[in-house]
Amino acid sequence: PITSNRGNCYVIIFYVADGNYIKSYPIKSRHRSQLVKAYSEFYSYLRVRGYRPQLHKLDNETSHDVETFIAEQQAKVQYTPADMHRTNIAERALRTWKCHFTATRAGTPSSFRMANWCKMTEQCDITLNMMRPCTTNPLLSAFEAMEGMYSFDATPMAPVGTEMLMHLKPIRRGTWDYHAIKAWYFAPALNHYRVVKGVLESGATRLTDTWKFSHHALPIPSISSTDRIVKATQNLTSVIQGANPSQPDELAAIEQLRAILLNSTPLPSRNESPPAVPTSEPVHIEPQNVSEPIIQQPTQSQSFEAEPNKPCANAPAPVLIPPDDDEPIAAGYNLRSRTRNIINAQIDPSIIPPTNVLRGAHKYTRGFAAANHALQVYQLARSMHDRNSLPENFANAILDEETGRSLEFRQLIKLDKYRDIWMHSFANELGRLAQGIRDIEGTDTIDFIPFSDVPQNETVTYGRIVCMFRPQKSEPNRCRLTVGGNLLVALYDVSTPTADLTTAKLLFNSVISTPGARFLTFDLKNFYLKTPLPTARYMRMQLDILPEEIIDKYNLRAIAHKGWIYIRIKRGMYGLPEAGILANKLLKERLSKSGYYECQYTPGLYKHVWRPIMFSLVVDDFGVKCQGIQHAKHLKTALEQHYEVSVDWKGKLFCGVTLDWNYEMGHVDLHVPGYVSRKLVKYQHPTPKTPQHSPYQAAPIVYGAKVQTPVPSDKTDLLSDDQVKRIQDIVGSFIWYGRACDPTLAAALSALGSRQAKATTAVQQAAHQLLDYLATHPNSAIRYHASDMILAFDTDASYLSEIGGKSRAAAYYYMTQKGNREFNNGAIDILSTVIKHVMSSASEAETGALYYGCKRALPYRVTLEEMGHPQHDPTPVTTDNNTAHGLTMGTMSSKASKSNDMRFQWLKCRKTQRLFQFLWARGKDNRADYPSKHHPSSHHQKMRPSVVIDKVLPP
Repeated sequence: PITSNRGNCYVIIFYVADGNYIKSYPIKSRHRSQLVKAYSEFYSYLRVRGYRPQLHKLDNETSHDVETFIAEQQAKVQYTPADMHRTNIAERALRTWKCHFTATRAGTPSSFRMANWCKMTEQCDITLNMMRPCTTNPLLSAFEAMEGMYSFDATPMAPVGTEMLMHLKPIRRGTWDYHAIKAWYFAPALNHYRVVKGVLESGATRLTDTWKFSHHALPIPSISSTDRIVKATQNLTSVIQGANPSQPDELAAIEQLRAILLNSTPLPSRNESPPAVPTSEPVHIEPQNVSEPIIQQPTQSQSFEAEPNKPCANAPAPVLIPPDDDEPIAAGYNLRSRTRNIINAQIDPSIIPPTNVLRGAHKYTRGFAAANHALQVYQLARSMHDRNSLPENFANAILDEETGRSLEFRQLIKLDKYRDIWMHSFANELGRLAQGIRDIEGTDTIDFIPFSDVPQNETVTYGRIVCMFRPQKSEPNRCRLTVGGNLLVALYDVSTPTADLTTAKLLFNSVISTPGARFLTFDLKNFYLKTPLPTARYMRMQLDILPEEIIDKYNLRAIAHKGWIYIRIKRGMYGLPEAGILANKLLKERLSKSGYYECQYTPGLYKHVWRPIMFSLVVDDFGVKCQGIQHAKHLKTALEQHYEVSVDWKGKLFCGVTLDWNYEMGHVDLHVPGYVSRKLVKYQHPTPKTPQHSPYQAAPIVYGAKVQTPVPSDKTDLLSDDQVKRIQDIVGSFIWYGRACDPTLAAALSALGSRQAKATTAVQQAAHQLLDYLATHPNSAIRYHASDMILAFDTDASYLSEIGGKSRAAAYYYMTQKGNREFNNGAIDILSTVIKHVMSSASEAETGALYYGCKRALPYRVTLEEMGHPQHDPTPVTTDNNTAHGLTMGTMSSKASKSNDMRFQWLKCRKTQRLFQFLWARGKDNRADYPSKHHPSSHHQKMRPSVVIDKVLPP
């Protein structure tokens, strides 16, 4: 009945049957232009969220233009019978929305003008659909099925029409104007963080992130005079009876009266500062007179251009303040400002190399963090400036089938049996990066340019040729040209969020535990090569290592400069510091248009706003869980609009791990066939004559000893640098393998890793024993069974079991069934680490293991929540130590160790929050006992079948 201040007189209601979702659009009139505009906006709204209407039901009163628009959307039109409007389900939706809107309007204050009714429809749609269940999935609300989970923390909400004071920014007010203006709240700003929308008295709409509500019907609580008298009486009574309770700060008069009754000095008021504590030698530190260099910050449309590199002859070494400096600081003096000034004083701006990157979105803009980051950039620039020459092109190793020797690209092209194969592969890679070769289409990622086209002050890096054998690819012999990113500097955070192995394992468990779910994998080709760079980068390569067909096609001899070919990089490329984050951001932007989003707390985990599909993203590999093949095809179609996608519908390989799915029996096996065999050939390690069943030497058992003695220190000879690198290579190679499919290696790899920096002959013997163990058990696998997706884990510790008087903490994480302690499932993660502090007792070590294990379990709980497996009950945590269990449960109290006190107080706090439930079980039933210490061979043979299975590979 009231025309809004925007001229709207009608409301058109749309009803989505699949989601049970009601959407309203205010319109100015029933003219065909207004109707077509509303229909166009609504169809666009549905397309973004993955809906494509197939049937559109209408009343008989319609427009020919609307019919034409619906026909263009390839939707079928169906009209209601004459005088039978109730057959259109939207009629009931219209009635529901009208009642909800009327109730919302009734809650507005009298000062809220009804001319603003068209602004109320936005929040009415949100709140109404929050109370309606989704048709296809009743466990979700209609709003969550269409828009995703609503975060009241990120987008606060209040009753429509609530009076508010909206803060005015300095740019919007005069010098002597008020800092706030009266407004009325009407909706949350969904595309902002903690921002609301308000309407002013003039009818204008404003957004604000600073406000104060003043509800018209709910009074603000305050302390009345009666409350003060009652409180004063209670305090006087407590004083007479000898009690000494804490007093509220606002009752200053009561404090003075209490002080008079006790004949003591009155307590200081709020405005009085406490007296200074005298010291024996008062020291006053004068701030250093150091001026900060003025750094001009370029705008968004400008790039940072540094001066040409100049050597800094007398640049002093940076001076840092020790973090544990006990020097007293004068009151009111900012130590962080002092440190920042000292750091900035040591930086010579002329030596920082040009970066040619936008700094508008740079996270380090001011303060201590900016100074610390600038120092790191400066030190890197100094190391780059001192280089006399660029490193040669180098490559990853390929094993010779005859000798087992590692071969790099330069060695491969010198051998007749390998030269043609790898030159052809390298030509394919260069053609793919450039403008094509033969039938291979180019991606226009690089240009071959003359030396004169390289900017004078630009850093020119080197090319790194990586050779690898990928049997699962269409081109098994693969060459990859990567950029020497260690010489390039990016002045912003270039870390890319990606899923880790534990997230993938939780996803595997979710697939096998969800009825009807299936797992498949997608792979994007040339993922990094499709992303434009904000500014070009440059590198060079020697002409004599390039294939002849590339030299002839691009006429490279004509532009060679002193035997070097210079290359301009225009798009994302492997090795560039910013390539990963740029490609990832572009992928997110493209997926969001189809309704996919990254979970808030788990990196690399993506879901759809309403479809039962989620996937784990590791660089360009998608591990997809879906309930219905049509949802997987929807994701594939969304990706194929921008990328070339290869699909493994059986999901046999993800992150290098082979998956053997058995949906009928409800289990999946994870293993990496051939990995151990290839590494043994690389390290030239023969198969042991006697099988080795222990990966690490166990400590000898001393019978009759009343006191546990530490492991003796290692006094054997130190190894050479080459031998140390070999030890580090072995540890690095099998850490991933152990996490992927062989948890029995956890304790051995942790012990070797803690000793590899100063490796000795004893460490070399331990590495040899580890290789013997792997040669004896080369095909380990983890088996996951269908479960209730409830996280559980056991913790244990071994006291004084490591060199240096250190102890070891361990935890075994797995998915279990509710109330079934005996359920045996494969480990999603194994914690086996040396506790860095020296433990004073075995009970303290056990409490420390509980602390380590619970801290690591918290992100897993969050990931399971985001995967759709809420942890309603506290996570069961099992320990075999009575003291640790008693401390956490409150039946014992600690009186000696402060570190122990800190740990169990943290555990008790998490127990009170109902995050963990601490249980006790015997040591032989504790799953974490196995990775907590080094066992003899007999114990490994007994426990190994319960941890892993040995796969029998086909010949």
